[in-house]
Amino acid sequence: MPWGTGSSGGRCDVRIGRFCYWHDDEDSWMPSPDHEELVRRRDDFLASLDSASESVPADEWIIAQRVRYLVEAERTDRALAVARNCGASEWWCAALQGYVQHHVGAYLAADTTFSAALQIMPEQRRCEWNDLSLLLRGSQRGQYRELACGDRTEFERRFWWLADPFYAVPGNERRSEHYYRVVLNEILEESASPRRMRWGRDNTELLVRFGRTIGWERQRVSGTMSVSDASLIGHHRNGGRQFVSPAEYLDDPTTIAAGHWELDPVNSRSRFALPEFVHYAPIEYQIATFMRGDSVIVVMNGGWTHQRLGEDIAIEAGTGDSAEVAGEGREGTSRTALALVPDEVSEPSIALSEGGTPVSVVVARTPMLASVEVWNARDSVAGRDRRWLDVAERSVDELGVSDILLLTQTDSLPTSLDDAIPHARPNRKLPPTERIDLFWEVYGVDEGRETLHFALSVEKVGKSFLRRAAEWAGIVGSTPDIVRLRWSEEVSGSMSITAHSVGVQLQDKMKGEYAVTLSVRRATGEEKMSARRIEVRE
Repeated sequence: MPWGTGSSGGRCDVRIGRFCYWHDDEDSWMPSPDHEELVRRRDDFLASLDSASESVPADEWIIAQRVRYLVEAERTDRALAVARNCGASEWWCAALQGYVQHHVGAYLAADTTFSAALQIMPEQRRCEWNDLSLLLRGSQRGQYRELACGDRTEFERRFWWLADPFYAVPGNERRSEHYYRVVLNEILEESASPRRMRWGRDNTELLVRFGRTIGWERQRVSGTMSVSDASLIGHHRNGGRQFVSPAEYLDDPTTIAAGHWELDPVNSRSRFALPEFVHYAPIEYQIATFMRGDSVIVVMNGGWTHQRLGEDIAIEAGTGDSAEVAGEGREGTSRTALALVPDEVSEPSIALSEGGTPVSVVVARTPMLASVEVWNARDSVAGRDRRWLDVAERSVDELGVSDILLLTQTDSLPTSLDDAIPHARPNRKLPPTERIDLFWEVYGVDEGRETLHFALSVEKVGKSFLRRAAEWAGIVGSTPDIVRLRWSEEVSGSMSITAHSVGVQLQDKMKGEYAVTLSVRRATGEEKMSARRIEVRE
């Protein structure tokens, strides 16, 4: 094994039994090529395993070690053939196939194969493989462990639904990774270890929580030059993130709010790295919903936050050429996806943005989880955010108002949603003095004619209630960073929907975060409101 200089600096981010685990400050470590002596010995051992398998073709240990060392030698086609033609129990052969498929990045195939293996394996073994205890914290872990195996299904479905890193990638990479780790644990617990110690529960926990070791290096212990006294450091894949949902979201997914799901929290309980993505960059976007009977149209535009990552990766919001959907052949530059999924048993509805253009999806009118996903496989950068969309129910004749859609400036304001969507902004930021164009719809309008009264304000966030009330009453002068508009329109409803747009000129001194608040009121006094935040920056 190569000599290295990597060190924890004496700290352990996580202590697991006999092991000290720490997060590298930089995602830069790469394993050295295998030493030629290691390659020769592995080939000799594989030849011995091949010979042994001819004598005892149903031996599970021999088959597993053949698959393991063929994978380590990157002879994955041969490894898959061994797994498919093995003479051991059907479920173990299927699990080994899933292991190879996951290793080569065929996540959908691996996910499907692992599922098939779970269905036919002994019940007790299936319960052990499905056990999520090591990935949970505190009281939630205790509550889960108190459940009988058969009573855990609903929780486990929700767990893997939320843990799926990218809905736009076919399959569930994080769930597939879990079973990949479980299979590897079965292989390693009856094998010699480079650490020269017996496999124990701490080895299992380290593997299930943080994944396989992709490379090793030796480090001399301070004060000695003896090779036998060298400490051994195992490295995990770069770019690991905690895709497992925070406990509060597992308890109630409807509390998932935009910008609040942290993928790299301090002292992550578990980590998983997609080989394609080492860096994760912030993204910004806007989402707006528009009702259509039993359906809802969800509009999204977004992309990278303008920033620099390291010295060679520059990403800018709303830019980039199109690329193939992540999965088979992730080439190209950047891609943005909107995925909508109402629950853990439904397939996501997905729209892909070409080069930063707005997208829209028509889905059933029900509350749902929205996932905005951006990736650039060429530069190994990804970004993601999730939020819960509450789609309120209302009667046909009840007054309603859509979300406010922020638009880029155009020569003429749009008169329909179809006209507005191509001009949706990729974020909620705009410079001072710019005109901000807004679009919305009103629902439940009489099919005849009626008068609607509108009030629109753009007001800085953070003012106290008393200050706002005093300004409104004229007791004190209003500051020059508020815009208020009032007007009335006589409208006629076509399918009880009317479209509206307005341009608002911001004032010179407006800087910071502002709330755009819209009020729509009928002559009867019935009133509905819609609001959106914007940021005014140089």
